[in-house]
Amino acid sequence: MQKKKYNFLIVEDEISVLKVLNDILKLSPVVNMLYSAENGEDAFEIYKTNEIDVVVTDIMMPKITGLELIKKIKDYNPEAHIIVISAYGSVENLKEAIRNGAYDYILKPFTVDEILFAINRVVDKLRLLYEKKKYIISLEKAVKEAKKELESSFYDSLKAILNTLEVRDVKTLEHSHNVAIYAEKLGKKAGFSKKELDSLIMGATLHDIGKIGIPDNILLKNGKLEEMEYEIIKRHPLIGRKILLPMLANNSHVLEIVSYHHERFDGDGYPEGLKGLKIPLFARVVSIANAYDRMLNGTLYSSPKDFESIKKDFIFNSGKQFDPELVRIFLSIIEG
Repeated sequence: MQKKKYNFLIVEDEISVLKVLNDILKLSPVVNMLYSAENGEDAFEIYKTNEIDVVVTDIMMPKITGLELIKKIKDYNPEAHIIVISAYGSVENLKEAIRNGAYDYILKPFTVDEILFAINRVVDKLRLLYEKKKYIISLEKAVKEAKKELESSFYDSLKAILNTLEVRDVKTLEHSHNVAIYAEKLGKKAGFSKKELDSLIMGATLHDIGKIGIPDNILLKNGKLEEMEYEIIKRHPLIGRKILLPMLANNSHVLEIVSYHHERFDGDGYPEGLKGLKIPLFARVVSIANAYDRMLNGTLYSSPKDFESIKKDFIFNSGKQFDPELVRIFLSIIEG
């Protein structure tokens, strides 16, 4: 199946740089339509009248600066994906751009590889969002079909729990959707049946449900946790099990995921310190998917990592934090 291509808008007042950027983006197989503008005013009009997936803009421009353009575009479309270009030394401008909603940045003078790397990174994010939308649609369909076999009270309760989680901490819910996508890919490659995949997806979606029971001042803390706070965070698997047990007593796989996704292969995890193959298979799968999303997209406590760093982390922790055979399979997926 041919991969989806995306429409890009380049905004740069230096004609020579604009031409170079156009030529570089034409090299990328992910680029569909390519628009360009020499100032922010024209760029915003182009953005409003066309389907633009990604904006690549300089910061220092006449009429409307790149920073002002980011604000205007984000006000118009909060989901817009913007990459900024700035000269070395303009650190404050870059910080302001990121605060205003820019997804990534490139420093001048740039190389072809740096431009293409940034483009591929933002496209990977767009593809993930597209997969998430498909996943949500398929999950909704699965729920409708499952309602024929399960008590409707279970789904009413589950919906109430998920709504509570989203209102309180939308990032946790987004993370859970991502983990479900990665866990499904790994489960398929590992040979899970359709029924097992259904349980795997449900468990991955609900793996952090116990965080409902963690106080806001700890769960949403923007900084390093104190030892006592971390011990409280570590309770969330057992809280999640307690929440779901009355509704999922007959689905051991989901309960295993929620209870044991923070266990480590070397026995140094929590809440029970299970070791090796004593950790349930479904929990071992979700442990890898959970770690991958946190490394890829970052957390309150850590910045996102590039693919090579993520790969090194998985290789280093194979047999320590993660099941080595599942790491081998997962690396074959993300490398492909």
